[in-house]
Amino acid sequence: MKKHHAICFALLLLANAPAAAQTVTCTSTIPEGYTASEKYPVVFLLPATGGGVPEVPSEINGKKLILVEITGTESFAVNGFGKTVDSAERAILAELQRLKSNYNIDASNILLYGFSLGGDISFAIALKNPKTFTGVFVMGSRSNYRVKPETLKDATLRFHFTMGSLDDRKASMDKAREFITKSGLLSEFELIPDLEHQAAPPASRLKGLQYLVRGGK
Repeated sequence: MKKHHAICFALLLLANAPAAAQTVTCTSTIPEGYTASEKYPVVFLLPATGGGVPEVPSEINGKKLILVEITGTESFAVNGFGKTVDSAERAILAELQRLKSNYNIDASNILLYGFSLGGDISFAIALKNPKTFTGVFVMGSRSNYRVKPETLKDATLRFHFTMGSLDDRKASMDKAREFITKSGLLSEFELIPDLEHQAAPPASRLKGLQYLVRGGK
């Protein structure tokens, strides 16, 4: 598999604090046997606090995936959540443009994927760019970010949410799901019995990705 590393430096100015540089890195993995005659979905993988992303299969619904691992957003303690989202968004959009310029990208399958903080950032970036991204997989995340519902008009964006039944973030995710429904967007939700604040198990992750990746062979 071919990998490409792209680094985005964002100089973030904090109130009453010295400037802090936040480096967000995108590492794209191109499937073996890539051919320009086929279109490839892209999945951006955002890490949880402290790092780490639940594994994603290399192929979903008969489609090989371009996987883009994001690093540098594992904490928002220094720069705050909003600025961390902004720096991740800039890096992801820049990498998506690079991929579109160099590979045959399936524009109907541009996904964001993350657990906990990774899900929160994925949720926010998708709402800010509802006509760029087509699907979001959110695991164990509060998903508190909001936009004006009218900005989501005509978007084809859809969501797959998972939450452990013992996770205290469920009430916040329920509000996010209600917001998504009221905004006219599609979503699925899986409540996983006896699971605390943990990523969804492999079978649940596969099910969610099968829902989000459209037009399978």
